[in-house]
Amino acid sequence: MTENSSGSESAEDKKQKLSRREFLKLSGLALLGLAFRRFPGATGLEALVETPKLEGVTFNFEFVNHTKENDIAGVRQEVDKNDLLVIENIGWTKEMEAFFNSVSKGDVSLEKIAETVRQPYYRQLLAEIRGSKKLVRFVDTPADSDLDKEWKTAQSVDYLDFSKRLGDQAIDLYQRFQKYADWQRKREGEILVNLAKTVESVKEDNGYANKEMKVMVIYGASHTRLMHILSQENKVGFQYPTTPFVFSYEDEAKRRFWFSEDTVDPKKVKNPDADLLAHVILERLIKNWFYFPNEKFFPDTSTLDQWVRGVASKFSVQDISALWEYQRTERRKKGAIPSIVLPELKNFLVDMMRNKGVEEKYIKAGL
Repeated sequence: MTENSSGSESAEDKKQKLSRREFLKLSGLALLGLAFRRFPGATGLEALVETPKLEGVTFNFEFVNHTKENDIAGVRQEVDKNDLLVIENIGWTKEMEAFFNSVSKGDVSLEKIAETVRQPYYRQLLAEIRGSKKLVRFVDTPADSDLDKEWKTAQSVDYLDFSKRLGDQAIDLYQRFQKYADWQRKREGEILVNLAKTVESVKEDNGYANKEMKVMVIYGASHTRLMHILSQENKVGFQYPTTPFVFSYEDEAKRRFWFSEDTVDPKKVKNPDADLLAHVILERLIKNWFYFPNEKFFPDTSTLDQWVRGVASKFSVQDISALWEYQRTERRKKGAIPSIVLPELKNFLVDMMRNKGVEEKYIKAGL
């Protein structure tokens, strides 16, 4: 319990306070409604019905993290096995697609790629496909489309509000993740429609009418729903950057919403409960200080994310609640704005990490 200066619980605290049982009940009711909701266009199960069977086509999914060079380094050997490359790119333009194809033809130098592309993942991806002579197509949300504009608001806000109780912050994340998942399902519905049209067009225009065409789909690891839908009517293969592949707590929570519309039996719906959302909050706090300083110890994003999740998994909900209430109390004492993470919390977290056996080299990197 957090107390005010008189030693009693404030009226604001009483109003915001939410027990774990109440939160779980709310989560279950909200997700039950989500399981039966439908969105306009070819989304959810409708996308499965409207996706045609593409004869003579094999889809090979390359699921990746798309942050660092090493997240895509070495993919050239897979590129060479395919005929068409379909690459994730929200907000793409025809000029971007033309640039990727010029790189594939070998018409663009590595120096020009480095000058033109700032994002490390895409810079390395272009280096990998350079000179491969493979066709490149984007089937994602194009620039200035309605979905592209919605993306600006669909992305979950990163800051945490320390004026709230932990349970109320968890509910806030729950609602944001619902909106995020709604957008992703609409996006994937459009991707599936565009993918089918693009593949048929490439087959017709490039002499694949009577022979097998292999399509490499390079998308983020969270997009396994695309693969599951396509696999109902088509030949599909896939691989992950690491085996086993471990999603962050945040990605796990988002994917539970993301996939829930395809689960029409409410008994099969997995509720993102208070434990999971509390660990999402902790994961964000750990990343705030220890993510980038520890990159040097890990070869790629997948293994770095596994480390962060491993650290977070050592904490119980009670531990996370103690961290949260400490920050919340200190914030009120200092009059800090709700989104500011006080340096005192870092020291509190470090002590807990040491007590839970986190290696000192990782802790020192973030100090």
